[in-house]
Amino acid sequence: MTKTQKGFTLIELLVVIAIIGILAGILFVAIDPKAQTDKADDAANKSAIASIRTQAALVFSSTGSYLTVFEDDTSTSTSADANVAKLYNSLPGTDGTEKKSYSTANAWFVAATMNNDKDNGTTGSKIYCADSDGFTGYVQTMPGDTDTACGPAAT
Repeated sequence: MTKTQKGFTLIELLVVIAIIGILAGILFVAIDPKAQTDKADDAANKSAIASIRTQAALVFSSTGSYLTVFEDDTSTSTSADANVAKLYNSLPGTDGTEKKSYSTANAWFVAATMNNDKDNGTTGSKIYCADSDGFTGYVQTMPGDTDTACGPAAT
């Protein structure tokens, strides 16, 4: 009686594992997890800015003024409105340089630097801004400390 062996040889198994490893490496590069994470973070930040817009409208409808949306001093991340403060503090970056906000009785703006500038349709601007004039989008430069609007849109 002859005994026949069943199964794969060690070489065959190593070749299959090597092929799977190569395919996994190619897939990992194609997916680019860092870019995907940046896009997800940017979506969350844009959502926070949209929520700030909504909250500012609520403040204005109840008080007749935007003055209490943000404090005058843009060097602090605190806000007269607790909901806006929570949303503003969720935005990434250092207050006053990578994110800014300002409000007066009649106007306000909030801007933040986004992580990923691919697919935003601009020439490299990463600054996303919203203001009381109804503008929401990427801008060329960070608004000044006492500006009440976002400024020129990025092209």
